[in-house]
Amino acid sequence: MRKQRTGYVRAVSLVIAVMMLSGTLGLSLGACEKSGDEPDNTGAAASTATSAVKTTATKTLTGTAAKTTSISPTVKQETAPAITAQPEVSEEAEVVEEEVTTAEEFETEITDSLGLGEMNIDLGGKAIRLISWGTTTIPVPERREATAANVVWYSKIEAAEKKYNFKLDFERSHTSGPLLMNDLINNTLAGIRITDLLHVDGSQLVQYAAKGILSPLDNYLDYNLPIIKINPVLTSGTEWRGKHYGIRLGTLLKNASVVLSYNMALTEAAGLPDILDLVDKKQWNWDAFLDYARKMTKDINGDGIIDQWGVCSRNDFLFVNNILISNGTTGADFVDDKLVYALNKAPAMRALNFAVQLAFVERVYFNTDAPYKKGLAGLLVHDSLSNLVPIIVSGVPSYLAPLPMGPDVDDYQNVGRVSSYGLSALAENPKEVTRIWFEICHMWDENGNDIPELKEAQEKFLPESWAWDPANTSTRYYMRERDYLVQNYLGANYKGKSYIDVVPGLTSLVTNKAITPLFKGETTVAGAVATIEFEMQNILDQY
Repeated sequence: MRKQRTGYVRAVSLVIAVMMLSGTLGLSLGACEKSGDEPDNTGAAASTATSAVKTTATKTLTGTAAKTTSISPTVKQETAPAITAQPEVSEEAEVVEEEVTTAEEFETEITDSLGLGEMNIDLGGKAIRLISWGTTTIPVPERREATAANVVWYSKIEAAEKKYNFKLDFERSHTSGPLLMNDLINNTLAGIRITDLLHVDGSQLVQYAAKGILSPLDNYLDYNLPIIKINPVLTSGTEWRGKHYGIRLGTLLKNASVVLSYNMALTEAAGLPDILDLVDKKQWNWDAFLDYARKMTKDINGDGIIDQWGVCSRNDFLFVNNILISNGTTGADFVDDKLVYALNKAPAMRALNFAVQLAFVERVYFNTDAPYKKGLAGLLVHDSLSNLVPIIVSGVPSYLAPLPMGPDVDDYQNVGRVSSYGLSALAENPKEVTRIWFEICHMWDENGNDIPELKEAQEKFLPESWAWDPANTSTRYYMRERDYLVQNYLGANYKGKSYIDVVPGLTSLVTNKAITPLFKGETTVAGAVATIEFEMQNILDQY
């Protein structure tokens, strides 16, 4: 269903001071907390955070717990109590703004604070079209209070609509991702405009860019500006063959695509230090990873069968791909503006051999995440923080760390898919739409810090500490603030894409013809690499 957003008007109140002959009459105006207001399924409604905490993050890699100060719970205001006395109103009554207590009342301004240059835009009431297949990437009303970033985003949309005289016409496609992709490709190639903006993930961005479905944003944005250069997820994550095709929503940080989780109860039982202590010393490497996995792999009941695993992952491909990434390789490299096969290069071969060593020589690896979910695995290699929520809520003490450093890198790696908003090649007013949408979506400054509006929304509605607050049962990704700062560090050090993951057809090829036979013991690392080289290069040549 196609929808349009409308603006909201901030309420104002009169504070009345009337001096009487017998003294001063004080009026106490109270605000009622809204009753029966249940949080949505994100668990992020501010009214549910009864003991919200404002935190100040440290600038170290993981740091220690930040200094905290209490914030009073936010209440939503309805109708003020009736006033029985109606005093005479003074002609000098002061007019002040009432404190913002609902997301609808929260307002922002669209100003040229980005260094992009002023543009006199007036779209004459036209609609800017946006399409996505998910509800979290379009401004549906019911998700306005889902996060502090959403509060700001919705408000910025309304401010931009007013300033630039347009309406955002957004639609959630009810077709699946692949079907939507085919519709967009076929219609665009036929010259039929479906949308101006579309939400894409990393794989879709590559396909759309290669087929000319997206317009390069370099034509309308200067990627040398500080506000853009400071964000590696924006510059590297949305780049393809030297051009940029996506606008990121949100902040500079908090974008870790490949991570490792560990069960603190098991590391402590094995007499091992907190992994983040090693991370801070730059000692969290393959050797340490192997040591931890060995010491947490156990036959608990002595029946000759392993009951507790050192490391596990959702599947073999995810495990192997992350080991590759941890050593600074993604299976392909750009050489003279051409994508070339790189699984036969030394860094990739070392990574593949290490993965096989963990699985068959050391026998410390299990190929599903089931043991970790049951508290029976020490380390979990994965690619999605959302998968951690049910694990943490279930009571498993699951903490976050970077992937260990391989021998060919000197820092912790963060490589993976990036979702963003692309500009259709058939978009109307493409320069104006690009500028408007960037202003709406950016929430960082040229120093990489969160913008003031986002900090204000966090204080009023949802503090950063909600991400690790035990009261959060639906979006709690972290056990503590220190883990959250790891995520920030990885986001600021984003390295780019995993080509195996984003180039269409490569994941299935590598899985079916290399990794699966390798982990069944049907071939060697050298044999698996040689088997897929020709076919993988043919796919790379198409992009």
